[in-house]
Parts: sequence; structure tokens; C-alpha cells
Amino acid sequence: MGAFISTSQFVELPFKGESLNYLGNVITFDDNYSDEEIIKTIVNANCDRIQTTREPNDNEISILNEIYKRNTNIGFRFLSIFGSNVDITFLTKLNNLRILYLDIHQKIIDIDILQKLKLNELSLNCFSVKDYSFLRNIDSSIKSLSVDLEDKTYKMDINDILHMENLETLEIRNVKKGLDKLVEFKCLSNLLFRSIDIKDYSFLNSMNVIIGAVGISKYFGCVSPVYYVFKATKDTDLRYIYYLFTNIGFQKEMRKYAKGILEIRLRISSADMLKRIVPKPSFDEQKRIADFLDSKCAEIDTVIENTKATIEEYKKLKRTVITEAVTKGIRGDRIMKDSGIEWIGNIPSEWENRKMLSILSMRVIDGPHESPELYDEGIPYISANAIENGKIDFSKMRGYISEEYCEQCDKRYKPQKNDILVIKLGATT
Repeated sequence: MGAFISTSQFVELPFKGESLNYLGNVITFDDNYSDEEIIKTIVNANCDRIQTTREPNDNEISILNEIYKRNTNIGFRFLSIFGSNVDITFLTKLNNLRILYLDIHQKIIDIDILQKLKLNELSLNCFSVKDYSFLRNIDSSIKSLSVDLEDKTYKMDINDILHMENLETLEIRNVKKGLDKLVEFKCLSNLLFRSIDIKDYSFLNSMNVIIGAVGISKYFGCVSPVYYVFKATKDTDLRYIYYLFTNIGFQKEMRKYAKGILEIRLRISSADMLKRIVPKPSFDEQKRIADFLDSKCAEIDTVIENTKATIEEYKKLKRTVITEAVTKGIRGDRIMKDSGIEWIGNIPSEWENRKMLSILSMRVIDGPHESPELYDEGIPYISANAIENGKIDFSKMRGYISEEYCEQCDKRYKPQKNDILVIKLGATT
């Protein structure tokens, strides 16, 4: 979006001569280069893009066509800032062009030309375009779309791009209509919103909704494509729907339709979710139920917070008791001496300071240094967050490993009863 600045390699037209661009890694050619040498150099260098501020001449069109014939992963950027109207009909002459960036400040004579191109990626930063409904006729095979609406009065409609069922990346701003249709893009994996009104929509995490991962947005912002976005109908109180999704019975019902290899990766489709039967009181009763739950849940949350504070105080007390016992002992008054170690402080005079190596029966050994491949059956694989209060919670296991991988781990060391296990990096219990 906005200024297009890249440190990746690119080429500017004309191919020969001094480059006009001083931002980025520009490949240039002198007059001794033949057309074929230019083509081979650009293709083999895997340039990010070829860009120009003017319409290419016939010879340049011919070179561009040969480049895109050999490598369709190279983009084409047309930048036009000064002058009057801009004609982009030359784009139809670029037979194998698949990636296009348009940064145009003037009026475009015929923006509908884009409908004749078969693109994989399209980025539009066009100041004069007031209506983007032409996107309805863009080729449906496109996989990446970026639209920067400079005219803040125009509000984009997702329905204009709904036919692009292969979209994997979508970057848009000023969307007013059709946000709830985003769930229909089954291939979408990268999504960026700018200046989008998502207030009063319900957001559901497609993988965690079966355990109550649902919320109501009260803000303007952006969401990940892993979330489903819904808006309530006129006779529905969104708060009632929110509480419905937090109901354990409803979560268990949805779990029947969730798919995935691991428990933590189960995902339910929006189609399966919307087919579930739920109770629907009148709107007035929904509101009364939601009002009651808002008040009651607020009271309960207050109690929970106070309880958490009390639990935290007991945890601090536990840590203090342990610290005092292991560094000062549990007997009463006794002669103390300076340990010489800052974190230990004073210790009983008859105690000694020793290195850990002298009080452990074997050297410290760590496990394998890579994450294992997980399966839906085999030997349970436990990480640190599954251990609490000295016990293993198998419901929190990450998955299963193969016997072969387990044997590989055992070659380093096989844990025995009464061993001390210490988390080396990245987690706590």
C-alpha cells in the first residue's frame, strides 16, 4: 500500500541506460547488451518486478513478452504521477503477464482493461478511481488482491470480489459491505484490513470456537482469516448469540462436526456451524436474557478476579517459604554467615557452598534439539504446560510421536523415577 519501496532486485524501462530510481536494488544494462542477454539476465536473476513510468514501445513489449514467457513470477509495475489521462491498454499486449502493480495518480482512460487480463496477483493504488465495482469482472483465478482506496468516500463491497474463490491474499481498506462474506473464501490465508468498520460484528475462531472462543467487536480494526465474521439479523440480540456459543452443550454439539488430526487443531466449517439447531426466543426475551447474564457474569468475574488475587498471594507465600527453607534452614535462631552469593544471602554457619555438579549424581543432559513430527496415535508427547503441581495433564498433550522418534530420544537419556527435569528454554510450568 502507498509508496512502493523494495530492496529486492528490479528493472526499469528503458532497459538500457541510467536508472531513474534511487530506491532499491536496480539492475541496469549498457548499450553493449543484446536483447537476448537482457532477457536471460532478468529471468535468471529472479527479479521482483519490471517497472516503468511510461508506455513501453514495441521493442520493449517484445522483450517483456519473452521474459514473461520464461518466468511468470516477475511482476510489472506501472507508476504514473504527473500528466493528464493515462492509457493502460498496452497491458493487453503483455501476453503472459501474471503479476501487476498499478500506482496511478491521474485519471485512467479505461480501467475495464483489467478485466481482459488473466492475473495471479493484482495491486491497485489508483487515486482517481471512484468506483471499484469493475472488480466483479476481474478473472476469477486471481490469488492475490490488494486495493488501496485513496477516495475515502467510496466504501468497498466484498460482494464485488466474491467470485474470486481462489484468493489466498487479500489487502483492502474502507470496506462497508459484505464483511460477513469473507468466510466464503476457502483458500484465504493472508488478510489485512485498513480503515474498516467491524463494530458490532461477532467474531468466532474457527479452530477454538468449540471451546468458546467467541467475542463481540466494539472497535474498528482487522482480524485474522482464521476468524469467522457474523452480523446479527434485525430480530437477534448479538449478546444472546455470544452467550449461546459459550454454552458447553452447544460446544459439544459443534465438536461432532469439527475436523482435524489433533485435538488442538480441530476446525469447524462455517457451513456446518450455521446448520446447527439453536433455541430462539423473541427479541425482547433475548434482550432480557442478555441483560441478566451481563449483570450476573460481571458479578462472577469480580469474584474470580478477587480469588485470583488471593491465589497469587498464596503463590508468593509458597515461593517465600521455599526460599527461606532452602537457604536458611527450618531451625530457629542459629549463627549465620555470608554465603558470598548475592541471591542466597546469609546461610547457617555450618553450611557449605557447592557447585551443582557436586550434588547431582550425573551430568546434565538435554533432549533432542528439534520439534518432532506429531501423529494422531502413538506415544503421548508432553510439553511443559501439561505439567502442573507435579502431575501430568494428558488432556494438554501436544499429540503423539512415533516409536522410532522415542527410541532416538532414549539414546540420549531415558528419564527415570525421581529424576529432576528442568525446562531449558521457552516455557514455564
